[in-house]
Amino acid sequence: DPFRINATSGEVFTLISLDYEHATGYSFTVRASDSGLPYARFEDARVTVGVINKNDNFPVFYSSDYDPLIPNNAGIDSTVTRVTAKDDDGDKVFYSIVGVDTSSFAINSNGFVTLKR
Repeated sequence: DPFRINATSGEVFTLISLDYEHATGYSFTVRASDSGLPYARFEDARVTVGVINKNDNFPVFYSSDYDPLIPNNAGIDSTVTRVTAKDDDGDKVFYSIVGVDTSSFAINSNGFVTLKR
């Protein structure tokens, strides 16, 4: 159980770091009881803890190398390859071309690399 409760104060503490990618929330029941005689009385309350997603993961490409071959007569807008990446936080992945020769290629939001010239 990832939570502990202080029996005197009623404060609830986490025992582990909560991670949205493992669980988006937790629910548990807390019982308050008295020491009455001849029998104790109690009441239960339901506690629901939501975990907020934090951007703690980098996008990761499904492949670390892409080595496409294209014909020398390939025209403008010809598809060269498609790159794909995922983000374990569930964030949308955006693609861009960086480096020395960015004028020859374009990339769209779906990861398709095409010839520009």
